[in-house]
Amino acid sequence: MSLVVFSNARGERWRVWNVSPTALRRSEYLGAEFRGGWLCFESEATGERRRLANAPEDWTALPPARLELLLKAAAPVTRRTAFEPDADAGAP
Repeated sequence: MSLVVFSNARGERWRVWNVSPTALRRSEYLGAEFRGGWLCFESEATGERRRLANAPEDWTALPPARLELLLKAAAPVTRRTAFEPDADAGAP
């Protein structure tokens, strides 16, 4: 796993790292575009996370301005606060 820290144009610091298919758990819950892995962006200030599928292979060498463009294209991650079973799962 590679990790890059960069600041966007507003001076906000973001961490970005790659998530590989071998590190995936519960991949059946992800959209097909994420099953090959993705980049995860996380704001150091707010903890906001975003995912980007189909990232360029040389993303670790990109300048901050290009990483910011990838960040803008990334999908926000919705965090669940508690286990929410499916109504159809037959959970007690």
